[in-house]
Amino acid sequence: MRAILHTILLTTLLFTGFKSFSQQFDSEQLLDMIQNQRYKEAAAYIKSVYPAEISDDKILSRLAYCNYMAGNLPDAERNFGILLAKDTTNRTALNYLAGINEKRGNYLQTRRYYEKMLLLDSINFLTYKKLADVCDNLRDTTGWLRNLKKANGLNPREPDIAYDYARLLIKRKRYGLVDSVLSIAMATDSLNILLINTRMNLAHKQEDYKLSVKMARKAIDLGDNAGQTFNLLGIGCYYLRQYKDCVAAFSILELTSNSNETTYYYTALAYRQLGNILKSNEYLARSVREGISNNIPVYYQEMSVNDEQQKKYRAGINHLDKAETFDSRNVFNYARARIYDQKLEDRKNALKYYKKYVDLYNEERDNNKACYHYSLARIKDLSPAGTSASAK
Repeated sequence: MRAILHTILLTTLLFTGFKSFSQQFDSEQLLDMIQNQRYKEAAAYIKSVYPAEISDDKILSRLAYCNYMAGNLPDAERNFGILLAKDTTNRTALNYLAGINEKRGNYLQTRRYYEKMLLLDSINFLTYKKLADVCDNLRDTTGWLRNLKKANGLNPREPDIAYDYARLLIKRKRYGLVDSVLSIAMATDSLNILLINTRMNLAHKQEDYKLSVKMARKAIDLGDNAGQTFNLLGIGCYYLRQYKDCVAAFSILELTSNSNETTYYYTALAYRQLGNILKSNEYLARSVREGISNNIPVYYQEMSVNDEQQKKYRAGINHLDKAETFDSRNVFNYARARIYDQKLEDRKNALKYYKKYVDLYNEERDNNKACYHYSLARIKDLSPAGTSASAK
């Protein structure tokens, strides 16, 4: 709706402004381009009628707008820059120049333009909000907080500002202020899921599980299906001793593949309270498996490499053994065979692991022909006379 009203207002202004243009200028044609969002054509049309430098500010502002909407940011910046040079209080030009620089990721320049706008209008809460977002991108936490506080003070009922301000306050652990910010905003917009979720998170951090569960259920009733909402619902239900509801909440996460170590853990505890020890043990086992990083075998393998560089070859073998307890990757067999062969001169174990590597070798999975053929050669060299391994 806002976009439609903006287009109607713009076309009205254009129609009014272009009545005084030269007779060769077809204002109806330009209006049709604007209304159908053919901004590039509109900009080209204006320049075709006014090929020289445009001195009329109204025409230049229309050209600047068309260039901006067409994505021609360099020309738009140049047009708005001329307008600002003529009138340093031109808030429209300042706003567009800020937007252009923000699109480019030039946040320092964006901040300067918004700060200039605030010198002209110190009570514009939207400009403070935009400036806060820029400070966030610049990792200026102090400026982020200061501008959100100012924006919220000017318009405490605006939900987007309240949401951002409350989240930042939660990060700063200023929980008392958060409650006040959310209460005012939710009095105006009680069905705003973002605000509801923020209050839910706040209640959870304060261990007010009754309110946390209430907010989670309200959000879900409004259509929220985020994993975090069901997660906090499940945890809250557990502490409220609503064990069946706890299991039900985490079951939904399981169905949507959003379970993790914590959800399995609380599910296990809930089943224990419900007297189902078998299920409790099942979910505790899942929690253990989920808590183990898939990268643990890689870490042990890297430790083995370090051991080898320090000539601690037995320790390297031990680390490879530990890696294999988490994931039986065939490459561990080759690594052990090589250490036994080249470093420890243990022909028996070297032969054992070279054979194991060759027997388990899978071209698609292992994809290392050089190691495979080297292993075959070493098996032949290390094997007693008359025995060898056959190539796949």
